[in-house]
Amino acid sequence: MSRQQYGLESSGVITEEVRKFLIQFRENVSRGYAKALYSSYQQFNQITEKTYQVSTWPSSVDVVRELQLSPNQDTDKIFVYLYRELYYRHAFNRCDISVDTMHESFQNYVNLFNLLLTYYDEGKKFAEIPNVWLWECIQSFVAQFQYYHHWKSDNKDQYANMNLLINDYKDTSKQKSIQQKWNVQVVLRYLHYLVQAAKIPIRYNEPPDVQPGDDDAKGPGGAGNKGGKSPSIMMQMLGFFSLIGLSRIHTMLGDYRTAIDVMDPVDLKAKSAITKLATCGISAHYYLSFAYCMTRRFPDAHRMLCTLLRNPRYEKGGIRRRFAFTDIDDEKDKKKGKEAAMDQELSDKDKYHRKYLSKEAMLDRSWAMLAIAQTQSPSKLDEAILGGPLREYFGSDMDDINDNSSSQERRRSSYNKLFNTAAPDFINTYDPFNQEKLAKLTANELCLNQFKSFQRLINKRHDMLKIKNEIKIFRVIPIEKLAKAMGYEENEIGKLNRELIRLKWRMKQNKKIDSWGNSKDSFSFYIKDDCVYVQEYETSQLWKYSDYFVRNIVTVTDWIEAADNL
Repeated sequence: MSRQQYGLESSGVITEEVRKFLIQFRENVSRGYAKALYSSYQQFNQITEKTYQVSTWPSSVDVVRELQLSPNQDTDKIFVYLYRELYYRHAFNRCDISVDTMHESFQNYVNLFNLLLTYYDEGKKFAEIPNVWLWECIQSFVAQFQYYHHWKSDNKDQYANMNLLINDYKDTSKQKSIQQKWNVQVVLRYLHYLVQAAKIPIRYNEPPDVQPGDDDAKGPGGAGNKGGKSPSIMMQMLGFFSLIGLSRIHTMLGDYRTAIDVMDPVDLKAKSAITKLATCGISAHYYLSFAYCMTRRFPDAHRMLCTLLRNPRYEKGGIRRRFAFTDIDDEKDKKKGKEAAMDQELSDKDKYHRKYLSKEAMLDRSWAMLAIAQTQSPSKLDEAILGGPLREYFGSDMDDINDNSSSQERRRSSYNKLFNTAAPDFINTYDPFNQEKLAKLTANELCLNQFKSFQRLINKRHDMLKIKNEIKIFRVIPIEKLAKAMGYEENEIGKLNRELIRLKWRMKQNKKIDSWGNSKDSFSFYIKDDCVYVQEYETSQLWKYSDYFVRNIVTVTDWIEAADNL
């Protein structure tokens, strides 16, 4: 029996246990304390596991009628919006929902955010929502946005979902309203409103010498936010969670530079509510790391992925588990027994949730991304925690990439496998009413386009590695001699020059990571008078020994002369 056959809609009957919970929940909203609301939030999850695992909670209409709430009273309005947020999120996570329910969920988020921002602007006190609830609210807001656009552009049954929207609403009075539901501009706008309310500065593609307080730093949280009262702790946390949501959306849209820029105010190294909440920390690290990879910042991606995968807090149950990324649609990887039967019962939404939205899915994809980063920015890994498991999971693909005897097609196939395993689901946000042809671009086509962009980043990487390994053993070497050592013809010295310039460019990143420059490599080089000059950084062990010798050579000479005079 599939889950679609269960009675997922609530019967409208409110049990005594649920009624007591709702009364206490309303009282806690009226009191407005975070601790009281956290208790209600936990109780909601407990009742869900006990009673509503595969069915929805009572609708808000039933709750309003049962508790005799007044829609004009501020406390009751906040209570209803918060209850609906829990109701729709639970329906999205556990049940099969219709397109109408997805539209209603979006409208409730809009109502909730509008009310929250109105209270903030008017200086009125809003109920203090606990951090875990704030994060899961933003996470679900972005996840439902992501799934809605996946659902809309799904090519199953000749774009049945998209045709449903077009046939029901095109050229009707509701078309404009439907076009606004989960519209990417509206979703981004509300996330920016929350960031602006938290007075968090964001800079887009601006030079590093421009400070957030400068007049040039316009935008949400910029110069326009000077003055006024400081935001509450709740608004600040909601703003930071919104930044992670923004980064996630921009990554799925392929706007990687913006995805990195919006995360600039977030410190993922510090111990905070962001890193303590497992799904929050995983989401921030995963999407930011992917954006780093797609902007050729492989050392940064490598460092961030190592931090993510080394942290036992981010593993299920605090125990490091084996890599288990599987495509549940692949007939080759069908599970046996009870698990296989459960997978067959999953709806398309549940399969999508398991493949892209769950904590486990992001961790599994992070391993594949680490394999890519390791091939582009090799570093020594802890064998017990990272090195051994990584070789076990993707050792053959990494060997195909690094092997000198591998063909170009073989390397491309290995990169393609790793990229498809590591990449998030890229979404199509084109309007099906006005841009139907573009709206029918599938997720596979979008992923292929991104992989082609990725290929351009890593193109000729193997040739660059050969040149890099050759020059780092010298201090100074004439280009003609280097060309002869590497097998270049006399008329190909200009080609070697271009390859050296390309290597110099690829050894640099978009952001400095140390005081010597912005390369993670242990050396740099420059070309002058047809010679290649190699410079070692302080981090090199050889540099330390040679520097110590040079600084003490005079002292040693004095000792020798003194000994000769004895």
